[in-house]
Amino acid sequence: MPQDLLTIQKSLVERRQKLIGSKINRIIEPDSDEVVLTLFNGKVFNLIISTSAKYCRVGLTYLDKPSPLTAPNFCMLMRKYLSGGEITGIDTLPNDRIIKITITNQNDFKEFNEYFLYAEIMGKYSNIFLTANGVILGSLKTTPQTLEGKRLAMTGSIYTPPQSQNKCDVTNKEQVLEVLKTYNGENLDKFILANFSYFSPITASELAYQINKTLPFNADTAYSVINGFITKKANPVLISYGNSKEVFANDYTHIDGERKYSQSLLELQAEYYDKIQSEQVFLNGKNAILSKILAKVKKEEKKLYLCEEKEREFNNSHKYKLYGELITANLYAIKKGDSKLKALNYYEEQETYVEIPLDTTLTPAENSQKYYKKYAKQKRAYTISLEQKQEILNELNYLSSLKNSVELASNVNDFKEIEEELVLAGLMRDNSPNKRKKQVKKHNGYTLYKIEDFSVKLGKNNLQNDELLSSAERLDVWLHVKNYHSSFVIIETKGKEVPDSVLLKSAEICASHSEVKNGSKIEVDYTFKKFVKKPPQAKPGSVIYTDYKTIIVNPNSHDNLII
Repeated sequence: MPQDLLTIQKSLVERRQKLIGSKINRIIEPDSDEVVLTLFNGKVFNLIISTSAKYCRVGLTYLDKPSPLTAPNFCMLMRKYLSGGEITGIDTLPNDRIIKITITNQNDFKEFNEYFLYAEIMGKYSNIFLTANGVILGSLKTTPQTLEGKRLAMTGSIYTPPQSQNKCDVTNKEQVLEVLKTYNGENLDKFILANFSYFSPITASELAYQINKTLPFNADTAYSVINGFITKKANPVLISYGNSKEVFANDYTHIDGERKYSQSLLELQAEYYDKIQSEQVFLNGKNAILSKILAKVKKEEKKLYLCEEKEREFNNSHKYKLYGELITANLYAIKKGDSKLKALNYYEEQETYVEIPLDTTLTPAENSQKYYKKYAKQKRAYTISLEQKQEILNELNYLSSLKNSVELASNVNDFKEIEEELVLAGLMRDNSPNKRKKQVKKHNGYTLYKIEDFSVKLGKNNLQNDELLSSAERLDVWLHVKNYHSSFVIIETKGKEVPDSVLLKSAEICASHSEVKNGSKIEVDYTFKKFVKKPPQAKPGSVIYTDYKTIIVNPNSHDNLII
């Protein structure tokens, strides 16, 4: 969405109504690009000041932002001067995308002081400065000299706004008309963007679109369009077009798309940005966990290759046993110093001779023992590799189940449980403040369905699957996709017989939450819980089961049945 001066000005009245008089209860710095102030003005709400190049803004957020275990320096500085303070003013600097927030607070001597937060909403140059008496106390982003070295912005220096771009002030009619009279027919979008400070590229396109509807071009008519656009009462709208969504203070008629209007620009912006950031946090969490799992998979696959290499070596080592036997059978024909032996291979039906290299420094018997030892060594390595291979295959199977859990995750909280499992499995470092040995927690984040009169539970990861299994009754029905990783599904029977319709829908749900959720005609095994056992020391989500039947279904998530 455009964060140009026009949009900032249009939301200024609403910001004043919402913020002035609010008390600052809490200050956090969730990451290096943003600060969140928890405010109270009869209700508690969160004000976010973001300096992200993509999401820079001063607005509301309803996301539960994490607070770092150790507060960054700027956060500590803000807490020192602003905690408990009251927001007494909010304004913008003339012709610049800088929001000035005034906070009044008491110092240690019970004296009231004024502090100013300057939020510079300037794309990749965005920053936050905390000042008092015109002096910079600190900033979110520290740079020796910002904006091409033309401005000193360091702690202890006098705060000065960025250098003006010397563009026309759209609120000055004479200046606007003078500029518009210089237009000679070039691209109108670029002309507006180059000469007026209020507008972003997409706003310039809207103005050009409206002005071009009044052709031929006339400076007075163009001014009327521009003035009418900037003075028009805000009518916030979310426009969805193509693969994009944008929030605007007023309708941008040059964009074709679905529109959603709102009474509050701040609320619409919060909904827009919170959704984007939630999706980004979810994607980042998913990629972070997948990268750890895939890194472990790569290591295990490398170990598997080495085991298979040992197998290939052993398969080729049978010739060493044959060499030893043939040398022993032909000791009489070998003289010390011979470099090779050509012997009849009596294991072959047809007459076949084998040429065997000999070590001239060894006796015939020693050459025979040398080949026997070489064979025995590779056989021992092969025997060990078989055990290792099975362990590796079990680990790869478990990692595949973890990967499936990540793919099935629907929110950030699901990742927390998967991370806990990774910690328990030793695949991730425990970064929690209390690093005591963790016990497996109960996880009730499963999905609950109501199918006819039956409660059906779906586990979304291995820990939830284990918890569902352990809490199920003996005659509850357990379902799992045959020969593939999938969620556990439990039908609570309460002693009643499960109708085919309930079993069918439960199997369809199970199939839709599996590795083959996009397939068709998926086999789903089902049995009573009493026939499902978890072997000792088994990985989370690993079970064995007997006395089962199989049903073939097409996957269907049946989201309408979730309660």
